Amino acid sequence: MAGTPTSQDRRRVCLAETSAAFVLTLVLIGDGLQAGAALVPTGAADPGAIAGLWVTSFVFHDAIGLIFAALLLASAGSATLASGVLQRWTGWFAIGAAVVNLLAAPSIFGGTDYTAFYSASGYVTLIAQGLLVLWFAIAGVSMFNIGRRRKAAPALDR
Repeated sequence: MAGTPTSQDRRRVCLAETSAAFVLTLVLIGDGLQAGAALVPTGAADPGAIAGLWVTSFVFHDAIGLIFAALLLASAGSATLASGVLQRWTGWFAIGAAVVNLLAAPSIFGGTDYTAFYSASGYVTLIAQGLLVLWFAIAGVSMFNIGRRRKAAPALDR
């Protein structure tokens, strides 16, 4: 199980926290661009400006965001496997999700067709972003279960 954290473990955690901050920043910038497109009054709206804001958000949500999400998942998975804090399969899931996010990052070059599989707004980006959200849910449940097991462990020793 988990032992004393080493300096390598601390570096992994620092990398995960830093990349999580980057992911959050990129998502907020992309959401701000989409909100700017939505807030333009319809009567005075320039379709080119709205399309520009909307498509520019794809860069933050997809291409750059998926690369930093992959970095977050890889560093968190690596820290999980090295420290043994969570179950090993959660670390392997994070690393697998990181690979999917890296494979989906070049989809920005596939256009913006919503019905295409490999495009900036297609199914591959939905799958990659969904795996990030799923890993957060899995890690949260896994942390909750570890806390319950640690509370129950002293009662079993009696």
